[in-house]
Amino acid sequence: MHKRMSVWTIVGLCLLIAVLSLWKISEVNRDLSEQRDVYAQQKLAISVLENKQMDLQEELKLADTDAFIENQARTLYNFMMPDEIRLVIVNPEALYGGEEVPSD
Repeated sequence: MHKRMSVWTIVGLCLLIAVLSLWKISEVNRDLSEQRDVYAQQKLAISVLENKQMDLQEELKLADTDAFIENQARTLYNFMMPDEIRLVIVNPEALYGGEEVPSD
């Protein structure tokens, strides 16, 4: 009393398995593609951060020099040397002939 399956049932099951396998493979490929995109973005972000780190290390090396300290004191804190005189232009229109002040 063994039941036999028809050939069409076997072919149908094989086709169903093939379709499901192809669907799963396409889903895995899509996930893999997304992961590759994320990896490329992260690799670029790492590169940018490494460049920034190198720039900061160079700035740190320069920060120990007298010239850097003097420049920071002048630009950030408006310090002057003892014998210097500060000139402040209060009417830039007169200096540039009534035109707008040129931009840097």
